[in-house]
Amino acid sequence: LERGRYGKPRLASSAAHERIHFNLSHDAGYVALGVAGEPLGVDVSRLAYDRRGVERLFQPLGLASAAFDDTPEGRMGFSRTWTQLEAMLKASGVGFSTGVRKHPELLEGWHVWSKSLDGAMLSCACANPFEVQLVPFNAREELARLQA
Repeated sequence: LERGRYGKPRLASSAAHERIHFNLSHDAGYVALGVAGEPLGVDVSRLAYDRRGVERLFQPLGLASAAFDDTPEGRMGFSRTWTQLEAMLKASGVGFSTGVRKHPELLEGWHVWSKSLDGAMLSCACANPFEVQLVPFNAREELARLQA
């Protein structure tokens, strides 16, 4: 493995990282691993509400729909918008490092998919339409099975 210009992990072989792309995220007891034949981004995050995040990042981008109240519906909407934004930035390979307010074009042209999980939100972004296959994996059960 190696890191791209802005720190995104990729396969070290140039032939391999042109054909196989991956992205990883973890939070709230979940791990999300996305694999595709083109750049992609994944983000999983616990349902939360961050008023400072809305004020600092979302409102200057014109994402007024993300400015919800701290209610269950609001936390879900905020988390969906946040994870979609982060997935698009991760897919672009830059994350938050370039200052998305100065480069809103980084958010254009992505296909995005989101799913609410128990206490978390999962979002994936890719340049072309894609399908998502969720594969449940319980690490504790698998470790116990391997040790048996």
